[in-house]
Amino acid sequence: MSCRIGLFTIPRHDPTMVSNIIARIQPSCIKYWVSSTSAAQVQAWRDSSPNTIFVMVDGNIGDSDEKHHLLELDAAVIGKAQADSYARWRDQGFIGVAMGWNEPPIWNGHDYRQKFTEYTFNLLGEAHAKGLNCCIFNFSVGWPWTVLDADNWWPTFKPAVDTMKAGDYIGLHEYWPKDGPLGLGVYPWLGGRHRLCPYQKPILISECGCDQATVESGSNRGWRFFMSPEQYVEQLRQYHSTLDSRVRGTAIFLLDYEDNRWDSFDLRYLENAGVLTTDVWDRLNPYMVPVKIALPLGQPVTVTQYFGPSSISYAPLKGHPGTDFSATVGRMVLAVANGKVCKVKDDGATGYGKHIGINHGWGY
Repeated sequence: MSCRIGLFTIPRHDPTMVSNIIARIQPSCIKYWVSSTSAAQVQAWRDSSPNTIFVMVDGNIGDSDEKHHLLELDAAVIGKAQADSYARWRDQGFIGVAMGWNEPPIWNGHDYRQKFTEYTFNLLGEAHAKGLNCCIFNFSVGWPWTVLDADNWWPTFKPAVDTMKAGDYIGLHEYWPKDGPLGLGVYPWLGGRHRLCPYQKPILISECGCDQATVESGSNRGWRFFMSPEQYVEQLRQYHSTLDSRVRGTAIFLLDYEDNRWDSFDLRYLENAGVLTTDVWDRLNPYMVPVKIALPLGQPVTVTQYFGPSSISYAPLKGHPGTDFSATVGRMVLAVANGKVCKVKDDGATGYGKHIGINHGWGY
């Protein structure tokens, strides 16, 4: 079953609009800043959308500079302090799972990743002792790489994962460039990266959406730089239709904002355009992969190398990531299924040479 749309909201300009959207679309997840939202407001959201997963974010914790200096700090002390802080928010009437550090720099090396695991282990233990659950990790786009990293970082985090209890979630961020979540070259480092997580634990995509800054340098650029509200709704629909069954909720960035740098991400423009409607999310049926697809060369055909394990080195990949066919010059190459051409390129540097990318909805 597909995952319903969820929202990351900071209701600064249009709190009534935000409340109305939540009541109408019944989001899978609401991620909110406690510093920008009242407890009464969150309680009202829960009353209007009782099946929503709520994630409370203390910005002083999530974006604290401490995460960059973890190797110099006591992981147990930090975990206790953060759990204490969230317990105080809970006692003031705020609801939801507590979010630890936001986008921790796990690329800082093996020692950092081990210390980060220790920190997460302690945060979970302290939170559970206070009757709280947590959304842990909240890894940045592209991390851990897994496919390209021969060390495979995921096992390092297992001691923390083993501490998770019912009501805890693994948090991940997934963004995609303007071409969309099914665009050529997106998987598995941006959208769809959660599929590489080896643990059978509930996952929250604690941030997601279109952000061209994920693939080019410069300032963050949201969907409004590149497409119409209708086009972005279709991207969101595509993304949610392809989510792993472990994903229990998403937090699309962003519904309202505090800093106008994020104006081009704002989902209120979807609401104003009249396209943020419940029927869009009621149509979130997964894209069905056909049982069989056509051969790209018709018959007869000769396969020179199959997909999967191979004696030929494709390091750091574990095998051959494709199927190779033999063909004579001038033979027509066919699409394997109906789709939309999304890329035409001549790229000798990567070994692909002349190639065409076709988006089939279920893959490309």
